[in-house]
Amino acid sequence: IDIGNFKGNYAVIQYNVKDVLYTRKQDCSDIDVYVGESYDVIYDSLNPSNSFIDFSNQYFTGVGNTYTVPCLSVVNKEGILNYTYNIDGVVYYKRVVKSPRMISNSFEDYYIKYLKGQPKYSVLLHK
Repeated sequence: IDIGNFKGNYAVIQYNVKDVLYTRKQDCSDIDVYVGESYDVIYDSLNPSNSFIDFSNQYFTGVGNTYTVPCLSVVNKEGILNYTYNIDGVVYYKRVVKSPRMISNSFEDYYIKYLKGQPKYSVLLHK
């Protein structure tokens, strides 16, 4: 994923369907998206250029080592989850689209998975 901020924040993602490379640009002004993160792309099988980025399903593509830490806080505000986590004394904050899998507002029900060396690349996971 790549990002930009000309007249609002947006994400640019490339995806491949039947050996054809497509590019999708989509607004992401309400959430934190970082260059290099990976998300699912939902597309029409008859017209793959008709698509959207599913910001509620972020994952790692196997680049680097991942570690887990406890979640410090989770706040659900109008479908956006704001969460914090601590790595080596530094508190990180991230906003993500609430996934249907996220059924609790209690920080104790979650943990954080992040990439070593890139702690902003994190995923909020339900225990």
